[in-house]
Amino acid sequence: MHPPLVLTDDDNPKNLGMLGELRQPGPAVRVANGGLRALQVTGQAPPPGLLLSAGMTLRMDGSAVVRALPANPITADTSVMLLAARRPHRAALTHAPARAVIAAERGRQYDPDVTDVFLGCSHSWAAVAMRHA
Repeated sequence: MHPPLVLTDDDNPKNLGMLGELRQPGPAVRVANGGLRALQVTGQAPPPGLLLSAGMTLRMDGSAVVRALPANPITADTSVMLLAARRPHRAALTHAPARAVIAAERGRQYDPDVTDVFLGCSHSWAAVAMRHA
């Protein structure tokens, strides 16, 4: 069995650099430069347990990645979380409240496996975010 793997894509080099800083404890993290590259990497074994896909990239956005995954048996069961840069209709939550909402909605709004992977590495994400704030 392979360790859990999180793959994330973005076409902004600064964002990729921050995401590349994510390390143990938690799942291994790989980064891909944009949605098209993420789709190529996801199709290689072992597939990621979770793909964090940027909602908007230049060549292939997150929704296009989601639509393409079922075509490959390796990626057909990959869980995806689309990331959005801005939500004009609602103020952003800080780390602790956002983590609490995600944990509370495990099994209802959020897939339990995706939630477990996300919560397992979320403290590392908060540390990286603080270094780049």
